[in-house]
Amino acid sequence: MFDINNDPLLGAYKQNQSQIIEEYRRKVETQSSSRTPLWDKIDGEIAPLSEDQKVRVMNDNEYLSLQEQLQVLVSEQILHLIKPHIEATDRGKELLGKIYDCVQVAKKKVIQETNKEMEMFRLWQDYSKKHPEATYAEFLKSVKKK
Repeated sequence: MFDINNDPLLGAYKQNQSQIIEEYRRKVETQSSSRTPLWDKIDGEIAPLSEDQKVRVMNDNEYLSLQEQLQVLVSEQILHLIKPHIEATDRGKELLGKIYDCVQVAKKKVIQETNKEMEMFRLWQDYSKKHPEATYAEFLKSVKKK
């Protein structure tokens, strides 16, 4: 049988390949030690605090605001991942169908209300040009009379 370890050319090749593999393994281990280094740093800052200190940090206004923004991102990502799974179920389809119907009705209502508000604003602009001293309450009275 042929022994690769006794061959000077193949032995060096094997040694070189072993070193490359070992370097790659170390690189992968150090890179994959944490997929969330910033989260780990945050946890590392908070972990040594007493419970009272943790409560104070977590009640800081800026911290609360940033946590809220982060929670929105988390919710968006979770929703993005689970949408197809929910829509694939009968209950999910049923609820989504009801939500769709509700959105259509609410959309029509909002558009009507917005159009009415815009019309009232236009009427107020015209009225205030003709009656510069008038108040909005007087304008509303004049609209109700019509």
